[in-house]
Amino acid sequence: LYTTAFVLTALFIKALVVRFFAVLFDIRDQSGFHFLAFVRVTLLIGFLVVIFVAGGYLLRGASAVWRAVFNDAVLSVLLGRRLVVFLKLLRRVNFSVFHLFSYLCATELIPFLVTIKVLYE
Repeated sequence: LYTTAFVLTALFIKALVVRFFAVLFDIRDQSGFHFLAFVRVTLLIGFLVVIFVAGGYLLRGASAVWRAVFNDAVLSVLLGRRLVVFLKLLRRVNFSVFHLFSYLCATELIPFLVTIKVLYE
């Protein structure tokens, strides 16, 4: 129950942040796409966690290497998601690249850097 409440709260906060910045940057119609991409990547990372946890039980002696591979896989998925969202939004909106990059910094890149910091500490 606590985990479900935490996940629901995190998704709600992310939806609010995306909606706030979409209104601020005047791309209201793209906030739904952006949030849906976030949910998809969250499910993909959950799938990666399941695979790596199951593999960790099978390969008990390789925990440090297994953790490094997992961290690299998660960071690759997160970085790939940023690139895909940037390219899709670049095609959908009529703003300059700098304007779109500023929007993605606020909604994607700053949380990405926090995730990197947390994973590598």
